[in-house]
Amino acid sequence: MEFIYDKKHHKHEDLAFLLEKKHSPKLINRVYDLAVMELDYTKEDEFFNIARKCTYALGYTNTPKAKEKLELLAQNENELIREYAIKQLNRHDFTDKDVEEQD
Repeated sequence: MEFIYDKKHHKHEDLAFLLEKKHSPKLINRVYDLAVMELDYTKEDEFFNIARKCTYALGYTNTPKAKEKLELLAQNENELIREYAIKQLNRHDFTDKDVEEQD
């Protein structure tokens, strides 16, 4: 999953969608990193779709570690990203076990 960090391609939103569908505890750190990654080609995305999909992925993961990352996003300087994170924090109980391995 190192290609998440590769800024040479323009498939980050597709990756965020796949992570949203997989919602794996093993990928929490990567999902968070993707949510806050600054990409030149997304500067015109006024809805911050990559971050939105990442907040959904974290919410669906539903673990305490995912909650920690959403709490960080809920403090983001971007109002929309904060709103996306808060929505997921209010939607899930985060009681699934943390089974993630450090990535």
